[in-house]
Amino acid sequence: MMQMSFLFVISHCNHSFLIEEASVKMNAGKGLISVVIFILMSLFPAIAFGMASDNAPSTSPGDTITLDINFRQGRYELDYGDNLRRMAEFVSAVDSVYQSYPFLYQIVIHSSASPEGRVHSNYILSKNRGNALRKYLESHLKAAPDTIIVVPHGEDWSGLKDIVTGLDTSWRDDALSILNSASDTLTMKRRLKSLNRGSVWTWLLKYKYPQLRRATNALCLPVREPLRPVPLPAYAPPLQHPFTPLVEHSFPEKPRGLALAVKTNLLSDAVLAPNIEVEWPLDEKWSMAVDWTFPWWLFRGNSYCEELLGGTFQARRYFGHRKTLGYFTGWFAEAYAGLGYYDFQIPSKGAQGEYAHTGIGGGYSLRLGEYFNLEFEIALGFLLTQYRRYTPLENNTILLYRETVWSTWTGPTRAKVSLVWRLGKKCRSNNAR
Repeated sequence: MMQMSFLFVISHCNHSFLIEEASVKMNAGKGLISVVIFILMSLFPAIAFGMASDNAPSTSPGDTITLDINFRQGRYELDYGDNLRRMAEFVSAVDSVYQSYPFLYQIVIHSSASPEGRVHSNYILSKNRGNALRKYLESHLKAAPDTIIVVPHGEDWSGLKDIVTGLDTSWRDDALSILNSASDTLTMKRRLKSLNRGSVWTWLLKYKYPQLRRATNALCLPVREPLRPVPLPAYAPPLQHPFTPLVEHSFPEKPRGLALAVKTNLLSDAVLAPNIEVEWPLDEKWSMAVDWTFPWWLFRGNSYCEELLGGTFQARRYFGHRKTLGYFTGWFAEAYAGLGYYDFQIPSKGAQGEYAHTGIGGGYSLRLGEYFNLEFEIALGFLLTQYRRYTPLENNTILLYRETVWSTWTGPTRAKVSLVWRLGKKCRSNNAR
């Protein structure tokens, strides 16, 4: 609604401008000739403008200078495609007009995002895109606009509907039926993703959604100071902005719901060392986790012993487009610290001790489906241990103490290939792009 009404005002800027000129002339008492001039100027503003100025520039009042740019997936940086050239041409056009008409003007920026990902995150993304363009214009225009308005629209569902309408595919009518009949955006997403077993959503994501990641603006040229609103005629039909969302939303500061990951290290499981790890997010980038390893085995009449109780605490930072990858997915870096107790024995000797270790690491968590990930991790760090050597006697009923040893190690301290079970609505609501 805002953009179309705005453009309508632009098309009537000359009309209002010249009526004011005519009013001044009438007040000067020019009589019947002035009345005739006023009527002609009111009915034919383009002719009136030609009478008022013989040296009008090529871009004149009543014209509209527009700019349309696109963005990378999940980003709001401006250096994409030919955006820089388009923005430079826009700034040059505005500055040239300002040299001839140093009056106030206004720019309205409409920004949007493609519909994959979460509704709240896409609204914030569209707002950041509009603000990025606003900051560019404020810093590059020779005469900054009196007002630059950013109107974020979130997910551009009406734009997607226009795109699908123009397609010639076997599934177009089914997709349009979903877009026209769904009661909310979450329902539309779910039904579009299931259409043709997900092939439609994948195709749109690859070939059409980039057109929806955009920001557009329009410039009113120019109006006399002081700036006064020009009322729309009473007969103007109701107008709608092409980005008008299908359903109005209220956006909370943070999405609600549970997000949790439960893991087990398959490498430890392979050597009979059962373990469990729990990870929870602090925000869209950071998370915390704790793990616990707890084998407690005795074999062959206590001749062999594998006992270990140990835990670690870790802080992790994820990278990449988290708004589209989802929680607990993608590349990450981490720092950790841990401690524990152990007792390892073979028939002729054994060792009991305590240890502490700390380090940094990283890896990648690969999404396997709606609920599971496979996570790869390696870490380097420092380990300190104190252990007591002993010799088992009397059929392993007596442990003969021999010595106490302190030892350190610097190097690889952790290697994990973990199966991850993602729990909670927040995990399943994210969509991998």
